[in-house]
Amino acid sequence: MNLNLSDLFLPDLFSSPGPRWYEAQGEKTVDVAHVLNTYYSVAGDEVSSIQQSNAIELNSNNYLVHTRDGKLVVKRWPMVGVQDRADLETQALLVNWLAEQSISVPYIHQSKLTNKYVIEYQECYWCVMSYKDGNYFSGAGNELQVAGNQLCGLFSALGGAPDNLQVSKSIQSLGNNATDVVNCLEQERAEWENIFGESHANILNESWSDIKSELNKLLAGQSKLKSQIGLCHIDLHPHNVLMIDGKTATILDYHSLMMAPREIIIAFNLFKLARQAIVEKGGDYSDEHVRAQIDFVILKLIENEVLDNLLRDQMSSFAKMEIMRRLLLIIELNINEQNQDWNHILPVQIQALKEADLVFP
Repeated sequence: MNLNLSDLFLPDLFSSPGPRWYEAQGEKTVDVAHVLNTYYSVAGDEVSSIQQSNAIELNSNNYLVHTRDGKLVVKRWPMVGVQDRADLETQALLVNWLAEQSISVPYIHQSKLTNKYVIEYQECYWCVMSYKDGNYFSGAGNELQVAGNQLCGLFSALGGAPDNLQVSKSIQSLGNNATDVVNCLEQERAEWENIFGESHANILNESWSDIKSELNKLLAGQSKLKSQIGLCHIDLHPHNVLMIDGKTATILDYHSLMMAPREIIIAFNLFKLARQAIVEKGGDYSDEHVRAQIDFVILKLIENEVLDNLLRDQMSSFAKMEIMRRLLLIIELNINEQNQDWNHILPVQIQALKEADLVFP
């Protein structure tokens, strides 16, 4: 039996079509109202509703606020475990600069009290932004081409960002400690169930030989995969691209703007968007149609000098380097910090190592 890509690429936790909002309750609504009224001078009687979403990105740290004049999103970061305030402020300024370059990003509001874009309150950082509402990227029709144009435009603009908007926070490609993480995990194999939980330990056991084999290939070929460090959006997965009527409304998650290996991140972002197109196309589009959209985006990146033509055949390896980095990071969090918060992403990353070769044949 011949299988199409859509038969092999199953929906995952990024495949839901849109955020589901519900009315917020409790102290957090008081905090949101205080931030708006005190720091941004939005009158209390203008706020008609404060909502939250249980979606993966627009989660409990984001509030959709309905006012007399429209909608605002209030974003909150706990101070523990996030980049420092200076980077958040630079990223906010960078987003507003990108908007001036006609990139589809939110508008970040300036506090009328502090003249800053990110404020501190209740041991958290906060910002207020306006963005066009919409559904998540679904990959239907020619949405992949539309999102690909935005990807190209975004990275073109980031390459020309002024010096004062260069973010200090950075990530690297597969680090020198990748082998150390694997060796450490193998020494603890008898404890996997205690470290990861039963279900995730089983997933790792079933996939471990494939993961090690792929890691060895990537490390062996890493010197040939030249990727320049530059400003990137490191996480353009389907829940960070909002669409309205087939057009990109807004690119979300602005604190994912940081220094990173550009070609690796571009390939990873395109893989995530292409995967969603494959999942959502069902029987409506042939594999050739979806691959033609992927090729269109790659050619667009090359035409705009975002990607070198010589790297066109290395997209799968580039994407897998970032997939593997994220997979090992989740493993490292479990080993070193007993942190299982991201274990639900483990099966997604493990499957992605296989899928990347099918997206970029």
